[in-house]
Amino acid sequence: MELVEGDGVLLRVDSTVEEFVLEAAQHHCQEGFWEREVICRMEQYSNIAHIFSTYESRVGDTESDPVARGIKSVQVLCHGKR
Repeated sequence: MELVEGDGVLLRVDSTVEEFVLEAAQHHCQEGFWEREVICRMEQYSNIAHIFSTYESRVGDTESDPVARGIKSVQVLCHGKR
């Protein structure tokens, strides 16, 4: 995970999946956490599609200023009817 401080300094924080889940759950259960998709782009070739989903994360309520933005990248495969 990478975090940017207010002065623009990039920090790197390493944790296991379990550590991340515990820390995030404690904070987000108290404060609230929302993630909203901003743009979704899909590219398809034959039976394989690659999806790029740009999102914004918010803490506090759904209309607060975004605290983070990112892109999820997913590949999906159609075999038969699925």
